[in-house]
Amino acid sequence: LSDNGEERAGLFQSKVNKSIKLLKLASEGQSPASAFSALRLTMGKGNVISKSEFGTWFHVTAITNKNDWEKATLEVLSKYHTDKALIDMIQKAKGGTRKETATQLENALFGKWFDEHFWPKDAMEKVLKVNMRDTEAKPTLRESGTHTAITSTKDVQI
Repeated sequence: LSDNGEERAGLFQSKVNKSIKLLKLASEGQSPASAFSALRLTMGKGNVISKSEFGTWFHVTAITNKNDWEKATLEVLSKYHTDKALIDMIQKAKGGTRKETATQLENALFGKWFDEHFWPKDAMEKVLKVNMRDTEAKPTLRESGTHTAITSTKDVQI
C-alpha cells in the first residue's frame, strides 16, 4: 500500500511549522510569559513539559534569555504550577522524549531552592510536603528478659 508520501509530507510540514513559529516568537521579542500563552501552554491539563509546544517555548526562552534562562523559565512555570507539581511533571517527562529538558529544569529548580537557602530537608518538607520526622529514626524501648535497651525503629528486630 502506497501513501504517495502524504504521511511523510505531513510530518515535514509539522516540523516546518514549528520552526516558523519558533523564529516568529524569537524575532518578535516576546517575553517568555507571552510566548507561553501564545503557544497555549496555559490551557488544559496534563504534563505541560511533555507537550511539543513546550519544547518550542523552552527553546525560545533559552535563546532570548541566554544569561538567565533558568530564572526566566521557572518564573513563568511558577505562575501556573507549584514547585511540587513541577517536580511531578519533571519526573514524568524524564521517562519520555523530553528527558534532557526535564533534567535541565530539575537542575534549575534545585538551583532555585539552593539560592533560596533551602536545605534538602527544607525542600522535602516545604515543597514536597514530606514530614521528615516520620522518616527519621525514632527511639523505642525494647525489653529483653533482664534488661531494657533503647533502639532505633530502623533497627531490625528479631
